[in-house]
Amino acid sequence: MDDDRMERGLENLIRINGEAGRSVYERLKAISPRMAKALAEYPFNYIYDDSYLDPRMRETAILGAICTLGFAAPQLKSHINAALNA
Repeated sequence: MDDDRMERGLENLIRINGEAGRSVYERLKAISPRMAKALAEYPFNYIYDDSYLDPRMRETAILGAICTLGFAAPQLKSHINAALNA
């Protein structure tokens, strides 16, 4: 069951962010395997796999939230890429 969450999350990460997502996961895994696992299992499995919002609407909401922060340029760049993929 734990492996299923991990696999679905990693598939979503790569589907949403393309090779940039795989690269982020692999770099994070080299530094902290537990953090990489948490990244795949929680946001990209539980949150991105829900049926409340389709991927385009979800990324639109995320972009709006990041823009209001005013200090999250790396995240903004990543989510612009994800929005274009959606």
